[in-house]
Amino acid sequence: MKKSVKKVIQWVDDKLEVFIGAVFLALMVVFTTLQIVGRYLFSTPFPWTEEMTRYMFVWMVFISIGYAVKTGEHIRITFVRSLLRPGLRLYLDILCNILCFGFSVICMIEGYKLLSIIRQGGQTAVSLPIPMWLLYLVMPLGFLLVCLRLVQCTVKIAGQIRQGGIEADKIEEEKGGA
Repeated sequence: MKKSVKKVIQWVDDKLEVFIGAVFLALMVVFTTLQIVGRYLFSTPFPWTEEMTRYMFVWMVFISIGYAVKTGEHIRITFVRSLLRPGLRLYLDILCNILCFGFSVICMIEGYKLLSIIRQGGQTAVSLPIPMWLLYLVMPLGFLLVCLRLVQCTVKIAGQIRQGGIEADKIEEEKGGA
């Protein structure tokens, strides 16, 4: 039982965001193709497909932000970082993670406030019978994932710092030195 739970947790950690992104991307392709075929071959467009594709794209982006943080693929300015020794770079990475965490918490709180306002309004999507608050749920959820990934990355960096400067140099060389 413990091994299966550990496997599930490992899969969620490694692949959940990628899986969700891949499913959304595949569905977006299917819906867009359906819209094109319906419009040009049968002169019967499906108006809901465009709106659904747009919402799925937004969900895909917000869910994928956490994965970008985990893999270090998010936008960063590396000029100051490149001037530091590898050991000091790790401390700068922790500082940056703390700042990003603060920003993400603010975005999560503001996203929740917006979600609450929209939920009270009872608005639904234009061509879909979906409450708008479900579509806006992705903002606080996405930034919650970012916060979790930032904590995960910070713990990993702290472990690297505990290994010492020589290990930090080796780790930095494996990453490509930047």
